[in-house]
Amino acid sequence: MNKKTTQKKKIKVTLMIGRGHAKHNDRNFNLDLSKHIDNDKISNNKYWLLFDTGGARYDNFEEAEKAYYEKHYRATYEAIKARYIKNGNRNRVPTFEAWMKKHSPYEAILQVGDFANRVDTQVLVNAAQALFVNLEKYPNLKLLDAALHVDETTDHIHFRYIIEGRNKAGIKMPLLEAGLAEMGIERADISKKSGRYNNRMQTLTAEIRNTFIDEVEKQGIEVDREPRKGVKHQPTIHQAQLMEEICGLERERDAVQVQLEEERERTEHAIEAIRDSVEHQKRALEAAQQAEMDRMNAEHEKRKKALLKRMAKEEKELKGQVLADKDLKTLAGKKIWSEKDKENVLKTASQSAKNAEAMKRIKEENAELRADKKKLIQENKALEEKIPSFDVKKLNEALAEKVETLKKILKVIIDWVKDKGLFAELKTHCKKKGINLDDQKYLRDKPTQTENITR
Repeated sequence: MNKKTTQKKKIKVTLMIGRGHAKHNDRNFNLDLSKHIDNDKISNNKYWLLFDTGGARYDNFEEAEKAYYEKHYRATYEAIKARYIKNGNRNRVPTFEAWMKKHSPYEAILQVGDFANRVDTQVLVNAAQALFVNLEKYPNLKLLDAALHVDETTDHIHFRYIIEGRNKAGIKMPLLEAGLAEMGIERADISKKSGRYNNRMQTLTAEIRNTFIDEVEKQGIEVDREPRKGVKHQPTIHQAQLMEEICGLERERDAVQVQLEEERERTEHAIEAIRDSVEHQKRALEAAQQAEMDRMNAEHEKRKKALLKRMAKEEKELKGQVLADKDLKTLAGKKIWSEKDKENVLKTASQSAKNAEAMKRIKEENAELRADKKKLIQENKALEEKIPSFDVKKLNEALAEKVETLKKILKVIIDWVKDKGLFAELKTHCKKKGINLDDQKYLRDKPTQTENITR
């Protein structure tokens, strides 16, 4: 640690607030990209989690922050997602990770002195820890984590936090303006409109800075409280190199990852919509086929019952005719016919003629029924052939179009990542997610029909 026994002049205290990266703070990134970090001193860095973990242990800050968001804001995200879907905007729903990026924590950097005027590092640590206790008076300010870096030119501390407020639905989530307003923090000049140099965040920053300076002075350090004029920040090596080399590269990589994730989600939603449409039309075809089958079967059964009824009637009449024929033979044997016998003979002859016509009609109707049955079988076969041909053709065309679009986007993104020199790091990150960019199937120009359906 850097120590100073005598103080020659007043010390400047630095407080910067903005957006940072958890991976930079806990050194969970490719350190070869940062030449200003002394790898031999990294082991002397210190790291703290500033929220109640409930006994859980995490490997890095990013994992811990995601767990915090899951616990406190997952319900908020699901409510927003449900509203999007209800309004017909399913494709606009971001992933939870993308939503976290949009509402990511704020970060502050604390520094006492600079590379030209150093103080004991423990002064910085003591003042920061006292500051964290003082920040508990702000109920909407939620501390997440902090890191002491002694592996750069000037020792400093990063700490990350959330300002949460209630949205229009009354649900708490990371909302800066709403959260500050709920705590009664106003802009410095309320007679003027809110702007870059007159806003609630400036008021909070000033309060935090004064509290931090008070804690430094309690340790016997004389602080120069006069703000610098004409410059925005102290032009230290830490600020220039950290923000330009690390934050820039990390943000570019995160942007690529978010774009890949959002494109994957949109593609999955589109494929799901196509499958739902195909399945709906398939069910409609099956329902129509079944209805037609039921109608034709009912008609067939109706005609069959009518035919059987007529056949039973004709059979009964035929049996009566057989008995009449026997009576006729008996009368012929007597060779003496009365008038009544003659009348019976005429009736029998007439009935025989009617029976012959009835049998002819029965044969014709049987032929019609066989023709209807054959037609029904052909129509059923045609309906069965329509379903698979429609399903595969429509699904493959839609999938092919979406997959080709996604491949073009991925190729542009990967080429861009290669140009930035981040391809190796992207491969490593993708490998953690179970994606191997070395797999040759990602490099083929056109996927097979099987890959279309699988993807």
